[in-house]
Amino acid sequence: MGMWSEQISSTSSTTGLIALLLLQWPVQPPHRTRHLLQSVHRMLPHPHAHLHNQLLMFPSPMLLPQTVWFHALQPTATIPRCTPPPSTQQRDPPTSHHHGVSGTTWVSYILDLLYFGQTERQTSIPIFERVPFLELIVPSFGSGKDQADNLLTSPRLIKTHFPFQFVPKSFWEQNCRMVYVARNAKDNMVSYFHFDRMNKIQPEPGEWSSYIHRFMEGKMVFGSWYDHVNGWWKKKQTYSKLHYMFYEDLIEDTGREIDKLCSFLGLSRSVEEKKRVTSGVQFDNMRKDDMANYSTNFFMDFKISPFMRKGQVGDWKNHFTVAQNEQFDEDYKKKMKNSTLQFRTEI
Repeated sequence: MGMWSEQISSTSSTTGLIALLLLQWPVQPPHRTRHLLQSVHRMLPHPHAHLHNQLLMFPSPMLLPQTVWFHALQPTATIPRCTPPPSTQQRDPPTSHHHGVSGTTWVSYILDLLYFGQTERQTSIPIFERVPFLELIVPSFGSGKDQADNLLTSPRLIKTHFPFQFVPKSFWEQNCRMVYVARNAKDNMVSYFHFDRMNKIQPEPGEWSSYIHRFMEGKMVFGSWYDHVNGWWKKKQTYSKLHYMFYEDLIEDTGREIDKLCSFLGLSRSVEEKKRVTSGVQFDNMRKDDMANYSTNFFMDFKISPFMRKGQVGDWKNHFTVAQNEQFDEDYKKKMKNSTLQFRTEI
């Protein structure tokens, strides 16, 4: 599995790991330095991946059905880990939790509150430090792997946007419980279009019309949305410790989905505690919270767009023209015809 997986395996050999897998990708290949791409390359789990003209290439047949763009500076997944910090003597039980969504910060915050409650960390440490991105590599900011290794909490929560094929073998061998959260393709695309606009380490997203075509063609980090959501959905059928959630369900009834999370993760929380968590993670509350809204992050330009923009289902209607919607729906039906996954684009 290569250097990256060996490093992870060496620190998590006796306990489980919480994996939060989210549907977030930047678009188009960034014009970044070869040095940074090589740094990411050394972390990849597949020994035959290689760099060619600033692009990460995979031989075929391989983990993905096509070449994928890889953004060396932008997190592409979220994996939380429940290994104990190095300073602890007693090992955590082999519980594993999956946290993932287009709504990365949302679910990260939910899990952080469920595990650690309303403590001082909620008002003094930004959520992206409490739950680091495993793939994040930003000069002067450090790497997600180093941040994860230095977490002092037990369990440690880590995020990743990896397709299931990229998850280190040791994660599965440790029987980690994983939470994957998916969002409907249209709203996912809209959300990341605006995210790319305001993220200084992202390439410019270009015009909305061209962005749609790149999304449909699968020219996104780690391949297409379709491959990503379906890959994890299929994995769920053979891996019993994978909890698959939907962003739309969280919007519809956050309390209900928190109950399901607690049940899956084996967390006993009182009705009052769960109500406090549900209240704390409401969109308006998080949008005002400097520890949750990324306002302390130096590479987010809030003059262009807030990080937490709307938190709604159906905002795609404000972006798609009739013709674009018809074209997208036709393409969607072809690519999802053999899938049992069902998404809601409005509630």
